[in-house]
Amino acid sequence: MHLISHLSGGAFEDKFGNDMLKPLNLSADIKSPFVPPKIMKKCAQWRGMDSEDCYRAWNGGQGALVVVDRKDVSAFLDLSREFGIEPKIGGYITEKKDYTVKIISGFDGKPIYY
Repeated sequence: MHLISHLSGGAFEDKFGNDMLKPLNLSADIKSPFVPPKIMKKCAQWRGMDSEDCYRAWNGGQGALVVVDRKDVSAFLDLSREFGIEPKIGGYITEKKDYTVKIISGFDGKPIYY
């Protein structure tokens, strides 16, 4: 493992992005996050929140992000399941001149960029 980031509201942009990836000149492309719980979707609807507002207020159903080498993905997924954690491959890390964290929103399917 290279990185573990516990996610809370705003963490994609701040904790994961600005604090961990940006100083290393890395970016992230999260194409397949976990689907937000129904209650989050309902609250977003009731409050008239867009995707960016949702990910700033909540984690969108993500507990943590773990970064591993491609060659270690299968072993990490198996280990997670052994501990009763249902893992998911959400995306990948890239080296990029212009730092970004891109998330395909689990709320409306639209991309969000930080």
